[in-house]
Amino acid sequence: ARTSALEASTAAPLRKKGQPVAKPSEELRRRHVLRTLDHTVASWLFRAKMRVAGKEAIVKALGEQQQERVLAALDRCAALRLKEAVPTIIKLLRHQDSRIAERSIGVLVSIGDRRAVKPLTKLASFRESGKLAMVIDGIASLGGPEAVSFLEFVADGHRHPTVRDMARQALARLKRAKAGK
Repeated sequence: ARTSALEASTAAPLRKKGQPVAKPSEELRRRHVLRTLDHTVASWLFRAKMRVAGKEAIVKALGEQQQERVLAALDRCAALRLKEAVPTIIKLLRHQDSRIAERSIGVLVSIGDRRAVKPLTKLASFRESGKLAMVIDGIASLGGPEAVSFLEFVADGHRHPTVRDMARQALARLKRAKAGK
């Protein structure tokens, strides 16, 4: 994803005062290349910094303004299974950038902290079937009594048969996992 974003930024038409430039000057091309390199190096350095950062610094980075930095911090939280970050990640579930909100679901599941179940149930919108599927799977993976109650509710009450089936399957997986312990 990061490579495709870089490729898109370098392939996009060069602009001057917001307007595309059909035949950019050498100076405009040079500035564009330098800006692209600067962005790439800064992104790489931030990711490298996250690899060696302590827990507090990683959690703090979840509050960065640049979305790419938040995504890098989320990746690190998942890799470390950073339970200290769970409250902050829960807040990111409602982030305006859908990449951050959706990645937060996956990171919470990776961490495996059941404190995330209730916020995930509140996140579930019965109108957004695609997101609901992601939430159902995440809640089933986390498990616990709240997860069972939510999955039973969806399995019995959702208007779409496909979503009801997903909830039933998730509930069955959850019960099998519990029986296997």
